Amino acid sequence: MHKYLIMENRINLIRNLYTSKDAHEIIMDFLNYKINFIRRKIFSLEETGQQVPERLNHRLETLRNERERIKEYFDNKTNGTYLEIECEIRLKELAIDVS
Repeated sequence: MHKYLIMENRINLIRNLYTSKDAHEIIMDFLNYKINFIRRKIFSLEETGQQVPERLNHRLETLRNERERIKEYFDNKTNGTYLEIECEIRLKELAIDVS
């Protein structure tokens, strides 16, 4: 299988300075949304009798571990701490050649 890049687009999703409290809320909300999205996807596949790809279970576990790591990071921050968050999304449109 070969992948060929057709087009790439970059979107600056987050780029700002935040208090540690606000940064914590933004990051945790994003992670929780992503975790719940994957959980719903897994549930839907199981309910329809389809096999759940291992990559989904692995991704769910990875995100849960990252959430715990981020929680520990923010537990050590004081209210006077400021954090700059930069989050870019790269969208890649690909052509797939399976021959």
